[in-house]
Amino acid sequence: MTHKVVVTGVTGSLGSHLAGHLLSQGIRVIGVSRGVPANPEVEHVAIDLANPDSVIPSFGTTPVINCAAITRDGWDSALERDTRQITASALALTAGPFVHISSSSVYDLTKPSVNQAEDDLVRGHRFLNSYGYAKWMAEEQVESSGLNAVILRPHAIYGDGDNTLLPRLRAAVRFGNLFLPGGGSALHAMTSMQNVAGAVDAALAALAGGLTGTTVVNVTDASPRRLENVIAEALGPEVRIRSAPVGFALAIAKRAEKRTPEGTEPRLSEYAVRQLAYERTYSLDRLRETLGFEPQ
Repeated sequence: MTHKVVVTGVTGSLGSHLAGHLLSQGIRVIGVSRGVPANPEVEHVAIDLANPDSVIPSFGTTPVINCAAITRDGWDSALERDTRQITASALALTAGPFVHISSSSVYDLTKPSVNQAEDDLVRGHRFLNSYGYAKWMAEEQVESSGLNAVILRPHAIYGDGDNTLLPRLRAAVRFGNLFLPGGGSALHAMTSMQNVAGAVDAALAALAGGLTGTTVVNVTDASPRRLENVIAEALGPEVRIRSAPVGFALAIAKRAEKRTPEGTEPRLSEYAVRQLAYERTYSLDRLRETLGFEPQ
């Protein structure tokens, strides 16, 4: 059993959840972040991982869970640069096991993801924003590091303290209406923070048990759901979900992106439209068979 773990991005919603989850198992948690974590049980080390001049300590062979990330839409060379530096800094923290939280956004989002398998990711497809591209580059960094590592690819993480998914949906509501491309009829496999935590536990156990090299694993909830049902539950009955034609939404998004300066989030993007309009389901065979984790 692991007795000590380093968690980067420990002040974020997922990092904070994972820290609490690990502490509840009696595991010592060292949190690496710029800000101070809310949980006083976390032993905090203040480091700006995005700063190339930061002094990066070594924690020997202590496992690192890398949750540090920049999450925003649009094209932004600074986001790509900072993500590369964050990943390099996180990798420098340990010579031991490494668990990296990536994203399903590394897949080709120009088409539906139907029971998408990890090895179906083909180099060279068209990315729709800097976030997806940077996540893919970070995976490349982890794979070339030489560390024994597990890369987890969740889709649409949700749960207590979520500061990304639900706020974006609420911000899109206009006069009580939320327009969704395709009406939200597509199947989506969401990922609860609890299932991410379970997958992290399984990854740490597999690495401690001798798993070598880099293993990439999808992680979502056990069953996909229609997006409109998920959003209706999240936003409540006061919000009415309306359908927008996918082609029309894409045309507006592409026009909005052309008018949006680099480094600024567009009000509507091709990334958002295609994420919402198309099925996003993922193969969990490797999660179950290699890591031995059954998601709830």
